Formats: sequence, C-alpha cells, structure tokens
Amino acid sequence: MTDPRPRVLEPGDFDLQNFKAPVFEGQTAEDCRAMPVPEKMQRIGVAWQQVRDAHRSWFVGRNPDATPVEVWGDWLRVTGCSVILAKAMRDAADRDADPPFVVGSA
Repeated sequence: MTDPRPRVLEPGDFDLQNFKAPVFEGQTAEDCRAMPVPEKMQRIGVAWQQVRDAHRSWFVGRNPDATPVEVWGDWLRVTGCSVILAKAMRDAADRDADPPFVVGSA
C-alpha cells in the first residue's frame, strides 16, 4: 500500500520523479508511442534498473557504510512504500539478527 500524498522532497534528497533514465535519452513522446510494445517494455525495464542504480549510487555516496538492506529501505521510502518499508525492515532485522541464547546455570 502506498501513500497517495506526494512525498515531501528534502533538500539534497533523491528526486525519483525528475530522474531521466539514459535509455530514454533523446526520445520524444511520439517516438515512444510509435515504438513496438515489446521494445517499449524492454526499455521500461532498463529504465527502472537505471533509476535503481542511480539511487543506489546516490545513497551510498551519502552513506558509504550503508548495507544493502539500508539502500533497499531508502528505495522503498523514495518510492512512497512506507508501509512495505516498515514490514520489510522488521523482517530484515529479524532475519539478520543473532540467534537468541539463554544465559543460565549449568
């Protein structure tokens, strides 16, 4: 479930809405309309990965010690998936946590 309200963009934040994927460089709306559907879908997949890569580079540049889970968590924040983010971060923390141990007398 995503939040329908626009995300407030903080200064220096990754701007998902204004990122221009290189795969569409020089393409007009008319070019995209005339493009065969399979090519268009392939380009959309490439563009999605380019945006994810740009976000990862941006985030790691600001947080050099970031883990993949932190990068993913910020990606979910940027895309407005805060409910998914909360659950995903809890699940990742549970998965990556050290196993519990009992301290007691032998």
